[in-house]
Amino acid sequence: MQKVVPENFHDLFARVFNAKKIGAYGRLIYCAILAKAASQGTSSLAMRSKELADATSLSQNTVKRHIRELSKASLLTIEDLSHSGFHITLSDLKSIVESLPNQDQALQSDVDIEGLDFFAGRKYVRQLLARQNGRCIYTLKPLTEDTSHLDHLVSSLKGGDNSYRNIVACTFEANTRKGSGSAADFLRLMFREALLSEEEFKLQLQLIDDIATGVVRPEIS
Repeated sequence: MQKVVPENFHDLFARVFNAKKIGAYGRLIYCAILAKAASQGTSSLAMRSKELADATSLSQNTVKRHIRELSKASLLTIEDLSHSGFHITLSDLKSIVESLPNQDQALQSDVDIEGLDFFAGRKYVRQLLARQNGRCIYTLKPLTEDTSHLDHLVSSLKGGDNSYRNIVACTFEANTRKGSGSAADFLRLMFREALLSEEEFKLQLQLIDDIATGVVRPEIS
């Protein structure tokens, strides 16, 4: 049986998707496709649009739009796309990494970012906002550098650090209400209060997981 997921998938995924500037929707859809491909032991598969929409809690139109985005970024090839579904072949992540420009410089940047303090002095608010598409991580309200408040996904009272994996931008109201509580639990509260749709809730939940695991990194020049 073909091995679809490489052993160093997490590292390859982070480097490729950061370089290709693939957002949270695209990442979520790609992972759902990869999971199906891994279960079938093949990198080439057919899926119904509704099946993928159900797996990601996104609309079918959103799925199709981001399938095209992934294809444009050479992460997969669309063999056939119809109203009801599609047939695609996943690209080899190792080959994509090897084709990325300035790979050595990018790797050095990845090493340097680990030691940066993203909380003290508010030096990286602009970069954090760019990672979140200019919106509050919890409510999706638009933010500017001046209106942004910095929050720890894991409270400093509970051992959370000031790394890019733990610092996010949010509104003052969200920062105050969340306090030292869990980021995921606060997102659930926003969903229960109808401040986030189900689709938005799933997306932001995936985003904070991607941030915490280092998959989505702020761009530091």
